[in-house]
Amino acid sequence: METGNEQAEKVSNVAGPLSRPLSTLSAPQQEDLLENPCRVIQQITQSEIIHALCMCFSCRFHSRDAGHYYCHLLKEKQVPDKLRLDCSEH
Repeated sequence: METGNEQAEKVSNVAGPLSRPLSTLSAPQQEDLLENPCRVIQQITQSEIIHALCMCFSCRFHSRDAGHYYCHLLKEKQVPDKLRLDCSEH
């Protein structure tokens, strides 16, 4: 039986092979790669296929204007890689 450390070591490098291909994408393409699954999760949640998550897209304090995200609760602009799927402030 593997120890927790051995299991953690195996999964710690899971993104390694993806790093090089992803680095060839432009910044907007990388943002889309993050944003699109979040939007799909939002749609699935709204369709009540899965239980609601505490994610930015479903939060009443979240807004998007001219392609920019903003959290009115935290009063800060959000870049796509800072969008949350499980926000403790939700």
